[in-house]
Order: sequence, then structure tokens, then C-alpha cells
Amino acid sequence: MKLLEYRLRPKKDFLMVAPWQELYKLTEYWKNELGFYQDELQFLENLLTVYEGPDTEAPEFRQLLSDTRIQLHNLMIQTDTHLAHLGKIIKEADNSDDLLFREEHDLLEDAINSFMAAFRQLKQRLFKAAENNMSLRANR
Repeated sequence: MKLLEYRLRPKKDFLMVAPWQELYKLTEYWKNELGFYQDELQFLENLLTVYEGPDTEAPEFRQLLSDTRIQLHNLMIQTDTHLAHLGKIIKEADNSDDLLFREEHDLLEDAINSFMAAFRQLKQRLFKAAENNMSLRANR
């Protein structure tokens, strides 16, 4: 199964029937994606520094980026914890908390997807503001 198929959950019961190894691969994928978002966040912070002007929303963007960095950090910690828990389940063949763990997995996936959607919106706003500021500089 390809990683994109994991995210799309082609079957409604995927989460409940997926083998632990597949959930582990999916969680590793999330961790990798979050690392990319961390790099992208640094780029956005640099972009804001370069293209902020007197009429930009720089203070608001700085706060949004700071809040996003905290949210991303928390998601990375949750994902690391989840990955460690999954590793323990696989290693010890422990299915005692099966349903609870799968529910936690579902909640983590929802949190990551919400973060990704909010991050996309923030990027769009920041890029638009930078583009407007570049246009203003060009017209001077």
C-alpha cells in the first residue's frame, strides 16, 4: 500500500484492521512530513523578515508563525511518543490497548491534518502579503 493511500484511508475500517507495521510506517511518514513543515516554517520566518514593510501585517504574522511553531513542536512530540508506543506494541506483540491506541492514532491523524490545512492558509496569506509588498517596492 502506498503512503498516500494510508492518508486517504480507502476503507472506512482501515484504522481498525490495519496491521501495526502499516500504522508504524504511516506514523513515520507523518514524522517526516512534520520535519518538512519545520523547515518550511523557518523559510516563512525568513521571508517575513525580508519582505516586511511599513504597511504589512508583520506583527500579526510573527505571532501566527510563533503559534504555529509551538503547535508543530507539540505535534512532533506527540508523534514521537506515538511512534515509540507503536514500536513497543510491535516488539512485545501487546494488543491489550488495541482499541484505545487506534483511537489515539485517529486523533493524532486528525490533528496533523488540521495543522496542515491551517499551515497552507497561513502560507497563502503570507505569500500574498509578500507579493503585495514586492509590488509596492517595485512601484517606488
